[in-house]
Amino acid sequence: MYLATPFVSSMSASDTDSDPEPVLTTDTVSSLTAFAHLSTTRPGQALTAQCSVSQAADTLATLDFRLVRKDTALHGLIQNCASTILALFNTLLHQGPATDTSCGFISDIASILKPSFLDLLFQYRRLFRVIAARDFKLGSAPQAVVCWVDVVLAKLGDVVALIAAGLDGDCPGHSLPEPLMAQREEDNLRAAIQLPDNWDMLPSMLLSERVSAAAKRLSIRLMMGRYILCPALSGQVGIDNTIHRLFSTFADFVRQRAARVDELRSTSGPGLQCLLQQEHLTNAMAISLFAAADIAQDSMIDRERTPAFRPQTTAAAMQLLRFTLNRGGYITQTNILSPPDHLDIPTNVIIRWGIVPRWTWTVWLEYSNLHADTIMYLTTTYIQHHSAGPESLLEVSDLMSIHSRPSDQAALISVMIDLNFRFISMLSAGAHSKQLSAGTTSVLHRSCQSFLQWMNRDSCGIRRSKECCKALIILFGYLSQNEQHFALNELVIECLALVGGQCAREAWKAATEDNNFCFLEVLGQSVMQIKTALSRDELPKSRETCAAQLMQFLVIMMSKDVQPLDMDAFVDFIEVIGERVVEMPLNDRQFLCETLLTCLATARLSKIDLPLSKSKVAVDDEAIWHLGMCSGGVNLFLASAFSLYITSAPVSVEPLTRLEGLEYLLDLALLICSRHYPREDEPLALIVLPTICDALAHLLEHKDDTTGVYIWGNTRMSALCGLLRSLCSREDEDTVNDGYGELLRRRLSSTVRRVLGEMDGEVREDGEYELVFCRREGFSRLLYVKMV
Repeated sequence: MYLATPFVSSMSASDTDSDPEPVLTTDTVSSLTAFAHLSTTRPGQALTAQCSVSQAADTLATLDFRLVRKDTALHGLIQNCASTILALFNTLLHQGPATDTSCGFISDIASILKPSFLDLLFQYRRLFRVIAARDFKLGSAPQAVVCWVDVVLAKLGDVVALIAAGLDGDCPGHSLPEPLMAQREEDNLRAAIQLPDNWDMLPSMLLSERVSAAAKRLSIRLMMGRYILCPALSGQVGIDNTIHRLFSTFADFVRQRAARVDELRSTSGPGLQCLLQQEHLTNAMAISLFAAADIAQDSMIDRERTPAFRPQTTAAAMQLLRFTLNRGGYITQTNILSPPDHLDIPTNVIIRWGIVPRWTWTVWLEYSNLHADTIMYLTTTYIQHHSAGPESLLEVSDLMSIHSRPSDQAALISVMIDLNFRFISMLSAGAHSKQLSAGTTSVLHRSCQSFLQWMNRDSCGIRRSKECCKALIILFGYLSQNEQHFALNELVIECLALVGGQCAREAWKAATEDNNFCFLEVLGQSVMQIKTALSRDELPKSRETCAAQLMQFLVIMMSKDVQPLDMDAFVDFIEVIGERVVEMPLNDRQFLCETLLTCLATARLSKIDLPLSKSKVAVDDEAIWHLGMCSGGVNLFLASAFSLYITSAPVSVEPLTRLEGLEYLLDLALLICSRHYPREDEPLALIVLPTICDALAHLLEHKDDTTGVYIWGNTRMSALCGLLRSLCSREDEDTVNDGYGELLRRRLSSTVRRVLGEMDGEVREDGEYELVFCRREGFSRLLYVKMV
């Protein structure tokens, strides 16, 4: 705030050559300290100190500068507005880590960082300097004039640093003793005095040799707030494209900073840690602004023009990024796949706003071999920390979302595929024999979740990406060797279920021919481990899940016309599973049983002739039919798998078993049509009903004289046919007009004709099925859904 006696330094004219910072007297410093904490009001003011920040900003914007220059009574009003803004800054800077209160101030900070308000502050700064100059006698000129805007800008720089780090309580300055804190405030105020008269001239400070390092730090912070924080805090999607005009300035500044990396790396000592932290924070902001300007510049280039080729600038930026991320150390393969659990402030700034990761992923497409380790380390760190936890008040930028730009997704997908291969290389080196670290597991889990998101939306045609599918196939083999990784394999299975058939075949061929990973050998080892576990008396739940997941993997591959195992190994594995299922208690066997039936049905649908041993009672056709009926209609997944098994090949069981199956399927169909199942099971019941009806039609098609007589006289068969006819012809309007009845009619539109046709002796074509992944009752399941 400009007072009656402006602050004047005692610096002489000869002191400006080497260091442009003004030297303040002791009296001046004490005055500055009081000046920086203005919070009192004057009687009769039009605006109280308790007014909102938005009111203060609006008041400053509406005042006429001509009146302010002439009417000193308005200075009290301006002082009150400045006090309100400074009170907000002091609250944020002194309350420590993020709280609900600090989160409520974010909109106020966003309004202060708006371009119009920042420009207004610089206009007030020029105005009050003119007023100060007017009050001095002719012939005497102050060396430095401090007005209220300088105090606001100095404090704003610290607020920007705090918010850029996510309102982190460890932000620079929080832990400083009071004398050092006062010194820091004085340094910040010295820096503010050196700022230019106009906001548009602020970027020139970065490359000037006549301003202090503190002034450059303040300049970079203010621009960080203007170009990166303001759009993000205001809810704006994307980057402020006006920053593209500053690309050359930021590029030169980054090159200057990169040239000092070796010097800073050799700097050590307890007294220099605070300085190093300030340097790293400045580097983080410089890289963020450079990345934003580069992205904005590329978006401004016409599509017909090729983006500029800047290998030296890119190399300098990557060097500075690497130095900042690893705190001056070096990036190794170990910390690439195991990012830190806690981020330091500079890394938090780089990760939180997402601009630097986004920029590096575009760099990957051009210079992947040159900067691979740096980009990978940044990516894994971003994956680990990009999701804001419940304790976070500032949302972390989520560039891995399905809503991010296609170009960003394409670049990120390319990086993530390479990252998956790095994980595979780590597992192939022997890490599969022990539990992965929590950090590594977390990164791998989140990367698989991202692939699943992209697969669900088929982002950038990822379902047809051979390299992506190859990585997932090989990853499954290695993860299967450790029962603790079943949660990861569940995500891999769900991704593979969405891959296109041709892509899966090409990826399988590539995976089996890649000698770097020995995939078939690894898969064979997984099969042997599971077979050994199944032969023991006690079967851990995790091993049962691994066995089911391996069968699900085989189902997916066979459904895409891939024979995933040697025939003898496949049959041996199936027989061991069957024997174990038969030995298990009825209530415990159903999940493994349904997976086994789905696997056998898929093999028969894929025309894979399984030479199942006749001596193995567990996998005899008769035994499989009885396994399929063991749930009594409670497990609809098992009922669907059994129905599919029936339709997958001609019926070869004894007539009595065939009739038992017919009765079982009739009961299921009538229960579903009569809406017997609980509301939470109704969607699943409607999905599996066409498969059940197809199995009924299949049994009708393959009836003989003995079973035909029974079928024709079966009253429940007649009841079902009557119900199907009414659904088809809409005779029973009360049934059809309710929502459930209408869904029944739609789901059975094609199946009804087949069942009724078989009853009438007509021959009809089989329907088509789609293999889908679903989760139910804590299990991941594969379900064939009839296409209608």
